[in-house]
Amino acid sequence: MITWQTPEGRLGIVTERVILNIPLQATSNVGPVTFSLIAGRLPRGLRLDAGVLTDSTYLDSTQTSVYIKGSPTEVRRYTESRFVIRADDGEDIEDRTFQIDVDGSDEPVWITKEGFLNVGQGENYFVLDNAQVDFQLEAEDVDENAGDTLEYYIVPNGGELPPGLSLSRTGRISGFTDPVFAIDIAGPGGYDSAPFDIMSLDIAESRSNGFDSYLFDNVTYDYNEPSNAPRRLSRFYTFIVGVSDGANEVRRLFRIWVVTEEFLQADNSIVQVDTNLFRADNTGDRVPIWITESNLGRWRANNYLTV
Repeated sequence: MITWQTPEGRLGIVTERVILNIPLQATSNVGPVTFSLIAGRLPRGLRLDAGVLTDSTYLDSTQTSVYIKGSPTEVRRYTESRFVIRADDGEDIEDRTFQIDVDGSDEPVWITKEGFLNVGQGENYFVLDNAQVDFQLEAEDVDENAGDTLEYYIVPNGGELPPGLSLSRTGRISGFTDPVFAIDIAGPGGYDSAPFDIMSLDIAESRSNGFDSYLFDNVTYDYNEPSNAPRRLSRFYTFIVGVSDGANEVRRLFRIWVVTEEFLQADNSIVQVDTNLFRADNTGDRVPIWITESNLGRWRANNYLTV
C-alpha cells in the first residue's frame, strides 16, 4: 500500500529564475516507490528528478523521495501549473495532483529618453516642416523571452503628434510634418487704422527693429523698417506614449518641435541659447528626398532595360 507524505494541492508560489528543490515523498510497505508525471505539466524550467531517490525506514515502511528541480523561466503574467504525479511500488499505484504557481511578471522599461525626440536631420532635436520623419521609440521587457510582445500607443487625452505623423503599434513614428500656416493679413491694419469690421484682422505687421535699436536722437521718432509677418509657424507638440506587454503599462512624455526655415536664420530673436536643442551648424537648408525605391526590381538578362 502506498501512502503519500506530501499533501496534495499547491506546493508553493515561486519566483521566476530562482533555483528550486522541492521534495515529494511517499511510503510503501512493499518496497521503494518510483514517481512519474502522468498529466499536466511542470512550469517551464522545472523537471522531475527521478534520479535522486532517498530510501529510509518510516514506520515499518519504505519512504522514497523525489525532487522537483530547476529554475522557472520568465512568465508573461502570474501562471498556475497543475500536474499529476503517480507513485508506483510495483504492486500498487497512487496518483496525486499538485500545483506550482510562478510569479514575476515584469513591467516594460523605456530606453528612449523622456522629452524632446531627435527626429530631425542629423539627429537634431527639432524637425523642419514638410520634412520626413522615421524614428523608432524603444522599450524592453525581459518577459519577451516568454513570448511577450510590446505595443505602443498614444494614451487617451495624452496630446497629439505633429500633423502628418503617425505612431505604429511597434513604436515607429513616421510620415511628413505638415506646415502650420499663419492667418493671412489683409493689409497693414494697425490698431484703429480702419473702421470696425472692415479689415479681416486688426493686427499690425511686425517690425524688424525694436525699441532702442538706434542711437538716441539719431533718427526721427518711431523710425522703423516694416517687415512681413511669418507665413508659417513653429510649434511644440507634446504627447504621452504608453507601452504595454498586455498586463503592465508604462507611460512616458515626449515632445517634437516643428520649425520653419526662417526660424533657423541668424536674425532670429526668439531662440534661447540655453535650450540645448540648437547647434552652430544647424541649418534650414533641406536635403533632397528620394522618391524612387532603392530596390529597382529583378530583370531578365539580355533584355533592353529602361529605369
